[in-house]
Amino acid sequence: GRGERAVGAGCSVPGVHALCRLTQSAGTQPADWVFGVVGARTAEAVRSCFGAAEIRFHSPDGTGAGLGRTIAAAGTDTVLAISAERGREEFYETLASAEIAHTRLNLYRTTTRTPSGKELRELPAECYVLLGSPSAVRALLAGAESLSYTETQGWRYCALGPTTAEALRQAGRPVYACSTEADY
Repeated sequence: GRGERAVGAGCSVPGVHALCRLTQSAGTQPADWVFGVVGARTAEAVRSCFGAAEIRFHSPDGTGAGLGRTIAAAGTDTVLAISAERGREEFYETLASAEIAHTRLNLYRTTTRTPSGKELRELPAECYVLLGSPSAVRALLAGAESLSYTETQGWRYCALGPTTAEALRQAGRPVYACSTEADY
């Protein structure tokens, strides 16, 4: 409830690892922190880096928005959000709408590389295209702009989680498969 310890929210494994490096270089260990995580791999990273730190909050759907709703429902006072520069906004919007004070700590940067049309033409005519993030969807589709419909009609789009699947749908691409359990 309100007045309890601050929550360190880890929305990705790279974010947790970046926090781990930062605390190690500063000679501190957040032993009394409470963590919130989006999935099993992020929880594993918290345990690996911070030992017995308490993981109190888990996203029910593997998304940052789901984690935000879980934290908001608990009535937590303060959240330190470990994130990437230019990361998704749903987590922060959820906290803000619940009037939860939060600080965004951008500890890493995700870079996007758009594949060339030439690279994409080298894919088999029928293949499974596994995408792990909305930015991967955007990069792939930007690279595929020079390809004809017939060059991509055999592609089966697979998403690692619900957020990526939604990005595919919003881009007008059918989702062939989506992981049944978000495991971030």
